[in-house]
Amino acid sequence: MAISAFLLDLFVIAVLLLIGILFTRFISRSFEYSALLSLAFPLGTGLLTWIILILWWLGIPDLRITSVVVSLILIIGLWAAGGIGISKPKWAPTSILSKIQSEDLVSKVFIILISTSVLFAFVISVGRSYSVWDAIAAYSVKGYGIALENSIDGARIWGSQGFEYPPNIPLLISFFRMMSGDLLPGSKLLFPFYLISILIASYRFWRLFAVKKIYSLLGVGLLATVPILFEHATTGFANLPLAAYLTLAVVWGIEGIYTREPRAQIVSSLLFGFACWIRPEGILYSLTAMFSILLISRIMKQGLIDFPRFTIPFFIIGATWMIFYIMNGGSESQAMGGVSAALINFSNGNFDVDQLLRIIRFAGRSILRIEVWGMLFVISAFLIARWLLCKNKENSEILITAVVASFSLGAVSLLLFYLGQFDREADQFIGWLQSGFARTFIPFGVMIGVSAILSTTCIVVNEKY
Repeated sequence: MAISAFLLDLFVIAVLLLIGILFTRFISRSFEYSALLSLAFPLGTGLLTWIILILWWLGIPDLRITSVVVSLILIIGLWAAGGIGISKPKWAPTSILSKIQSEDLVSKVFIILISTSVLFAFVISVGRSYSVWDAIAAYSVKGYGIALENSIDGARIWGSQGFEYPPNIPLLISFFRMMSGDLLPGSKLLFPFYLISILIASYRFWRLFAVKKIYSLLGVGLLATVPILFEHATTGFANLPLAAYLTLAVVWGIEGIYTREPRAQIVSSLLFGFACWIRPEGILYSLTAMFSILLISRIMKQGLIDFPRFTIPFFIIGATWMIFYIMNGGSESQAMGGVSAALINFSNGNFDVDQLLRIIRFAGRSILRIEVWGMLFVISAFLIARWLLCKNKENSEILITAVVASFSLGAVSLLLFYLGQFDREADQFIGWLQSGFARTFIPFGVMIGVSAILSTTCIVVNEKY
């Protein structure tokens, strides 16, 4: 029975990946293997669940039938529209397997170690099941509720906090519950895929902008072994999925603008939109990061912004969720309560600057915790500082944009705690800060790591690597 359930779970994963691959191909036939592999999961899951939400909102009630029909229409329609051929840029492999076989010994060792780490993440993720309160109450129980009610309304009835959180991940979990009963639970296979997307997208981004292969592989190894990233690939929280969408959106946005590629800007906009469809604060992260990318590219007077393509998909997806959120009690949610309390305090002249400084000091101590972040921030600070001393600042506009986007994500994380403290008692706030700060800082951590490896373009290394 467990084997049959596992095979059904793999079938669900395969359908999600196929939709993502075909959707990516539909956007552009010029995207190579690495682009397809990094985008397939976030775009496939985001597109399918968002369409299902729209249809349910329009009054189509039967979730099981809707899920099957929408999946079939997407697969057939996107296949017919986009085809399945894959083009090859100058550095991409014609065959993934043949490329790995042709690698030098050092690269093979790195690939094996990183692949083993990711494999362990899959095993641990399923093995530990849903064992953390937030993952249970906000996601798995809601997913099971959606399946049992055969309706997205199950996310409101089951679990905690109603529709305060977007039902993206609960919807994905419901597919496994409906298909196999989520016996293993196979739905925990979802979360390591977000880490894989980050790793592949980061490697592709580095190689695209002239980072040597050895540093790109080291960068992937660095990110793959950051304790909190590995942990969140196994827990079932939405923080790593949010970080995946934001990281991919930023790197694709930078690529699209500085290579003057409008289709890459469409991808970025879609990813920013789907970030809104993961967690309620996703829209704030996305708006801030998009603004920072646009601002720096204009200051640097480099690249070409296709404003409609870079913004319209984001606003369609983001606005859809925000309207749904407000219509279903979002104005009374905990998040909006914090904003309302902050605005009341601001109007009375109480900005509580001391508390803001306290949060910033806590952030400074937090990022130095080796057991949480490993050496990510230490190495990142060293590499970026070294780049500042380099005479050969290749792709400086790319790095500056990436760093500013990283700090914009970090600023949003600080802002969330600053606003939230106005609606909490002192003891409650300290507990929230200590338990939730690190995971809220994941988007900043990942992007600053991506930026740091990008800075190695000024380091001379043996050309064979």
